Amino acid sequence: MKKYTLTISFIALFILSFLYFEPIISHKIKIEKYENKISLLSEKAGIDTNKDLKEIPKLDRPDMAALRDYLSTADPNTDKVPIEKLIETHKYLKLRRSEKDLDWNIISSNMGGRVRTVMFDPNDESNKKAFAGSVTGGLWVNEDITSEDSPWEPVNDFLPTLSISSLQYDPNNTTTMYMGTGEVQTARIIYRESSGVGMGLFKSTDAGETWNALESTKDFKYITDIEIKDNNGKSEIYIAVASGTYHGEHNSKPNDGLYRSLDDGETWEQVLPQASTEARIDDYYSPSDIEITSNGRIIIGTDANYNNKNGGVILYSDNGNPDSWSVIREHEEFVSQQGYTPGRTLITSCQSNPDIIYTVVSGATYTDYYRYSGKVIAKSIDGGETWENMNLPFSGYAPLAWHALAIKVHPSNPDLVYTGGQILWLSQNSGEEWKDVSDWALMYFNTDSSKFVHADAHSFTLRPEDENTIVVATDGGLSISNNAWDRDPEFRNANKNMSNLQFYTCTSSKTDDEDTFIGGLQDNGTLYTVNNVPFEYESMISGGDGAFCFIDEDDPSIAITSVYYNSYYLYRNQERVGRINNQSGTFIPAADYDSKNNILYSNAISFDGKNAGKVLRIKNVPEITNEIDASVINIAEDIDLNSSYFSSIIVSDYSENDKTTLFAGTSNGMILKIDEAQDLPVTEEIGSVDLPVAYISSIAEGGSQDTLLATFSNYGIESVWLTVDGGVNWRNIESNLPDIPVRWGIFHPENSRQVLLATELGIWSCSNIFEEEPVWVQKNNNLANIRVDMLHIRKADNLVTAATHGRNLAYSTYHLQTPTKVNKDKKELIITLGPNPCNNQLMVQLKNEHKFNQISIININGLQVYNSKLNQSELNKTINTNSFPNGNYVLKLSGDKCMRTQKFTVSH
Repeated sequence: MKKYTLTISFIALFILSFLYFEPIISHKIKIEKYENKISLLSEKAGIDTNKDLKEIPKLDRPDMAALRDYLSTADPNTDKVPIEKLIETHKYLKLRRSEKDLDWNIISSNMGGRVRTVMFDPNDESNKKAFAGSVTGGLWVNEDITSEDSPWEPVNDFLPTLSISSLQYDPNNTTTMYMGTGEVQTARIIYRESSGVGMGLFKSTDAGETWNALESTKDFKYITDIEIKDNNGKSEIYIAVASGTYHGEHNSKPNDGLYRSLDDGETWEQVLPQASTEARIDDYYSPSDIEITSNGRIIIGTDANYNNKNGGVILYSDNGNPDSWSVIREHEEFVSQQGYTPGRTLITSCQSNPDIIYTVVSGATYTDYYRYSGKVIAKSIDGGETWENMNLPFSGYAPLAWHALAIKVHPSNPDLVYTGGQILWLSQNSGEEWKDVSDWALMYFNTDSSKFVHADAHSFTLRPEDENTIVVATDGGLSISNNAWDRDPEFRNANKNMSNLQFYTCTSSKTDDEDTFIGGLQDNGTLYTVNNVPFEYESMISGGDGAFCFIDEDDPSIAITSVYYNSYYLYRNQERVGRINNQSGTFIPAADYDSKNNILYSNAISFDGKNAGKVLRIKNVPEITNEIDASVINIAEDIDLNSSYFSSIIVSDYSENDKTTLFAGTSNGMILKIDEAQDLPVTEEIGSVDLPVAYISSIAEGGSQDTLLATFSNYGIESVWLTVDGGVNWRNIESNLPDIPVRWGIFHPENSRQVLLATELGIWSCSNIFEEEPVWVQKNNNLANIRVDMLHIRKADNLVTAATHGRNLAYSTYHLQTPTKVNKDKKELIITLGPNPCNNQLMVQLKNEHKFNQISIININGLQVYNSKLNQSELNKTINTNSFPNGNYVLKLSGDKCMRTQKFTVSH
């Protein structure tokens, strides 16, 4: 009997031990799998943090932005970025109500972010009105692009996608226009997956005033070009569709091919032949460019397809039918014989002599394929049937050809040709000789120079009936020249109010007479402005890709800015006085500044795991020179971070005098508290096995070190977590927030119940995060459904600055809300919902007499979909949910001094 009792006790102990340790072991296994995946991804990406770090001014690093965005947004369960989640959310946001308590003000700019396409309005007889497609900032229009004073204006802030790649109008009905979405040029290597993925083709029938998605193209995530052939008065629409290839599995279908519609976009047929009879059945050519010559010939240039094959190919047809294409592989073979993988191929034809055609073909080594460059410039004088290689500007020109490449021939003089990549090149003798006619580095010295054109040219557009005027779309917006074909053409900035800058970070300060804003952004450095003065190139105080920036709270004359990989600069009154280039960390490394002790802390761990567990610590910041007290210190010596890096670092506002406490989150979901960071760090892990194994995008501190908010930016997980006991317990408070990346969170300085979130779809707010089911509401008044990367709260006056990735910096006052008093009498507040999930009806039963007078229902996007008065004697309520779409909802009961929420699901 005793032996039997001991056996039972042993079994019970084993079960209890298993129940205790199983979540810990399971969590550790998840982390190890995640780390192995990231290590493999970094290896495939060819990570080398020493590239391009020593040259100032720096170039941008779209490859590293690629990796950072993929890691921070991909669903850790599928390794995909499910753009469909954004589409679902957009459907409900069409019915959004305007929230007036946060009115956002945009700091405008006269310098632009990335623009890929420009189209002159054919309905404007003066040929002055133009449209421009921005890759994350949407569609813009200018009534007179020929005037320096004519501003650009956004066409629609709330399109389902703001990633615009191509524009075209119907030659037989010029009020009908088409807009292609998705930026495949960067999707090839996981760049801006969520904000750069498109949603098919959009159509306007009122000359660009309003746009609607064509349901027939919803699976086309990347449209590289649109051309429309006038076939005896009938319009044939051709769109180039690509799938994009990722280091992980791509989230869209392999739709590579040229699609044609003969019924105004209602239906589509794939009309290119298969790329290889040996390949799988859906292995088509991936068209990167469509050119329809003035005599009606259709010419296609290809990029590497879904299987990374068949780039550098040219196809042509006179009718576009599937069995009519001639295939030219000589350029593909030429590039391959040089030891390169053939890639993006572009075409341009002479309007007055359509037999004369030029092409540019790119290529790269397999091991360093992000560094595509121009490998071939060729000319045909027989409509594309035969080709002759011309000279290149220099070997390896257009060094980011997968990202930036363009070519254009003069409409009536086929000897005049432009090509571009990082800079612009002009030939006046058919490509025998080339002259560089632009200088992007002048953005740091003299943007008034007629030779200044921002780096990375994406397209050339000629003004109709004006052969001498050309518009160049670049990573810095637009430049225009009125003597484009002269030996020394003159360009000017054409970005009046082109407020589509792509910010990563932001900060602000206030003195007696001025408001100062600073932000780091993609390919336009770090910008500085005072009193809402529009951003100009003169606002740039450091170059490359701008990273975190800070203003000293004790001495606002001191500002710290950075470029990727921990290159920091110190400014006094906008004058640079010191610099440190540590060459550590990740692209846009997480950082924070301790104004009390003048110490800067930044992540020092690289994508490939170097400096594991370490941060860069820079002391005596006001005294920065090229010889400063900077060290890489280990803050996680006793904690196994594997190869994860610190994706969020904040300095605690409640640190002891002369000491610094840090909170740090990692790319695999760990949260650390670091005391004595200024000296010998003492670190403890305060996360939980309940937290997702995913990318922590921010940590925020409420009224004490015990109240912390952690946000995660990956799809497919619970994104918002709260602790009120210093990390002993964490609670998921995502509630009705849609499944979208959450990139930053802040508490209201005077009320820890109030929280703002920066997300893939603008700003969201909760007035009481301590409710059982907090209610999140979108707060995009005067803003847009734009990706927002960061929020900064200025505690002196509660001014919030938002770093939008496509609509500049925005600011608003975060008003204090009087907390709603929740009735503590649990007997009064007990309610029952049923059935849950419900189908056509929801039964609400209140257990006791109550004090509620209103009952409402909020959907996943924070929109009120039901509202009704409630008598205090009414204990039962039946609500018809037949018209509610499937999904999660929050039932809200409210009275004069009480509130209660409860979550339920509709499933028809």
